Amino acid sequence: MIAARHAKSKSAPRILNPYKEYVTQVAKNLKLGCIAQSSPVPSYHWFKEDSASSALHLHTSFRSLIKLTNVESKDSGIYICIANNSYGEDRQKFKVTVKDCTK
Repeated sequence: MIAARHAKSKSAPRILNPYKEYVTQVAKNLKLGCIAQSSPVPSYHWFKEDSASSALHLHTSFRSLIKLTNVESKDSGIYICIANNSYGEDRQKFKVTVKDCTK
């Protein structure tokens, strides 16, 4: 018996997560996840937009998760996940709001 292997077609990443808003409290931890479908497997880059409309690079990895630990009010904002491979890229934004319940 001969088994045929079908190669996956090569494709640019397509992020499957919809836009999402996260609300958490000061001193808590928060995980943001970004899942992309592509071949070859994408690398992930995380950025945080700052008030000057530029972006602060946070993390690059083949894992799609970023963990924010012991968050502060300044961690509130828009986080951007970019998934890319040799065929292209896709991006998704996530909104994070950190509330200070001690005030």
